[in-house]
Amino acid sequence: MKKYIFFDLGGTLIASRKSMDHALLYAFHKLHLNAQIPKNTASYLGPPPMDSLIDFWGFDRQTAKQVLDAGVEYYQEKGLYESHLYEGVRFMLKRLSEEGIHLFAVSSQMQPMVEKKLEYFQIISYFTDIGGANCDGTQSSKEDIIRTLMCRRGLAQKNAADFLVVGDRWQDAMAADIFSFDFVAARYGYAEPGEFRSVDACRVAETAEDLQKILFGCCGILEKANA
Repeated sequence: MKKYIFFDLGGTLIASRKSMDHALLYAFHKLHLNAQIPKNTASYLGPPPMDSLIDFWGFDRQTAKQVLDAGVEYYQEKGLYESHLYEGVRFMLKRLSEEGIHLFAVSSQMQPMVEKKLEYFQIISYFTDIGGANCDGTQSSKEDIIRTLMCRRGLAQKNAADFLVVGDRWQDAMAADIFSFDFVAARYGYAEPGEFRSVDACRVAETAEDLQKILFGCCGILEKANA
């Protein structure tokens, strides 16, 4: 049975594409950049934001940093309030926490923003610890953040079979693989078609309701009606 779960946020627990797109559009307009948001893909959501701005849009590092700063400005003022939790997420986290499962929030966004999100959605109390990128943009990969959390909590020597990573993009799956942890794919998030073709079908959640069933099963929790 699983004892420790690392959760990605955007696309897994929080529906945030609208807010992130608006933050990008605000930044592009503010900086007078001729850049657009693609309508047929969400592949820019999931990687560390700086990486997406450089790799997807082709900005140099200085411009990418300016876009990121402007996007954060929008997100803190308006964007956060354009996001919402997927249905049933609060109940799922509450139940897992009550059953003694240690939950960790893992995001490539900056740590203060991650904490603000969890506080706004009133789910921060369910997490044992929270990991985000440093404010200077370092430690932004999921594997680095997970490693930091494990060291901070003295979990490095625990059995890998006790751990689970949950996410909606290949970066989450790759981080799980690096640590030899099991992975559950939230396909309802921002994954590209076929992105989780190699993931065991019983570990792929098509909806947030599916995710709850999978996680309760992994943790030996009997299901009951949402409160």
